[in-house]
Amino acid sequence: MSDHHGHDHDHGHQHGHQHDHAKSDDERRREFVSKVVDRIATDPQFREQVKANPRGALEAAGLSDEYDQLKSAGSPGQAGPVGAW
Repeated sequence: MSDHHGHDHDHGHQHGHQHDHAKSDDERRREFVSKVVDRIATDPQFREQVKANPRGALEAAGLSDEYDQLKSAGSPGQAGPVGAW
């Protein structure tokens, strides 16, 4: 097939994938941990929720999906900064 008919390219799907991984997993983990630590430092209620139920606190704050993505991005058996929760 020829490139001229418009069906040999990736229709832009790969671009979005590349954009999602523009930052390294370590950079994304550091940003996530920084976000959580900042929230703990400035929000006493969130701090208490994290102490009582870390997973529930992340879910309530809308951070559980990001946490799950970062946790699954780590190498098997690798302990990382988000691995404690």
